[in-house]
Amino acid sequence: MGWFDTTPSGRILSRTNKDQDDIDVALPMSLNFSLSNIFSIIGYLITVTIIFPYFLIIFFILSIVYIIVVNKYLNVAREFKRIEVIIIHI
Repeated sequence: MGWFDTTPSGRILSRTNKDQDDIDVALPMSLNFSLSNIFSIIGYLITVTIIFPYFLIIFFILSIVYIIVVNKYLNVAREFKRIEVIIIHI
């Protein structure tokens, strides 16, 4: 709280305005890049599926395997972090 008392309000506003400006400039560019990539991937998947219809079966099987692996990894990572915090505080 003392920092806010000693720092001039103009400096605080200047800093937050710069951060807000960075968000206003970077966010639309990142969103545009992400949407462009998502639509490209969807287009590629549709094209490959039209040419190789059996790809869809393999894609769904690999997607299910990927989801299972990610869920297992997240559970292990959470448990590892929990143990790490316990060990650090000992």
